[in-house]
Amino acid sequence: MTTTIFLISGRDVEAKRQRIILALQDVGFSLNLNADLDADPSCPCIALWSRIDATDAFGLKTELAKAANDGRLISVLLDASMVPTDLASHPIVDLSKWRGSRDNPVFIELIGKLKVAAQECAPKTATAKAARRLRLLTKGLKVAAVLGLAYTAVTLFLSNQNTVCSITRLQPNLSDMCGAMGLGGKPEREERLAWEGRPSGSCQALRDHIQRFPNGALRSAAADLINGRHILAESSWIADEQRLPVVVPMGDGFSERTLAEADAWDRSMRQATMQCEGFAATDTYRLVAAALTPDSFSCDFTASGHYCGFDGAVACALERQQTTTRELCGEVP
Repeated sequence: MTTTIFLISGRDVEAKRQRIILALQDVGFSLNLNADLDADPSCPCIALWSRIDATDAFGLKTELAKAANDGRLISVLLDASMVPTDLASHPIVDLSKWRGSRDNPVFIELIGKLKVAAQECAPKTATAKAARRLRLLTKGLKVAAVLGLAYTAVTLFLSNQNTVCSITRLQPNLSDMCGAMGLGGKPEREERLAWEGRPSGSCQALRDHIQRFPNGALRSAAADLINGRHILAESSWIADEQRLPVVVPMGDGFSERTLAEADAWDRSMRQATMQCEGFAATDTYRLVAAALTPDSFSCDFTASGHYCGFDGAVACALERQQTTTRELCGEVP
């Protein structure tokens, strides 16, 4: 596609201008370096702005203002400059921190805006598109028979775009080429790679895809998967602990204090286990263990023997059921 570049004054950023020009040529743009703004600019066109440019009166140039009004202009900032306020609202890309990388996200953004602008400038009807492609394919051919064959081939191709662009043995290169040309409903290479690399079954990844490629070839497929999403409930068990008081009265008399304390401990342990098992009586909890944490034994001694009770607490180690939900779009991960 032919793109006009307005080389507005400012020698202090000349090196960066040249890097941008070379980078755009490397990715396939045919550039018309319209330094004097004399000719009618092509669609789309770019104005490269530096700080010194913004102080001049170039925003009042008829051709530049007309390009902005017609929606053909994309402004590129080379430093911390400002686009003249005289110009109509139009896309602006900030390359002030760009160092020449073709993989830089902001440079990729510029390429995307240029492609969108080029598509908007292209003929809108199917007949006009076919005629344009026919002119490109038959450039330089003068023989009427060749023109007729070429026209027939183009017509057949346009009527079978999806089939031709889906030839298996030529994938993915053929699909990427068709996507770049807007043929066969195929995505461009960047969108295809993003689609193939998204997490399987993730609804959020599909929403992100739509946001990143609002006019992409796969936008409808992503929206259909989101509309058909399933909500899955998933249960899991997490560790929990509950503490309860344990108090048992004095029991039978024993000849020795140690025997009385052992009896009080056994009775306390049975009571503690019963208390903890109360949690497990519901579906919410399941018991792992019960552990006594004694404060003290309360003991007494009489002529008939030693008597002991227990005053403490039990720590119920439990697992509590937790239910969470998640959404699934399309493929099962």
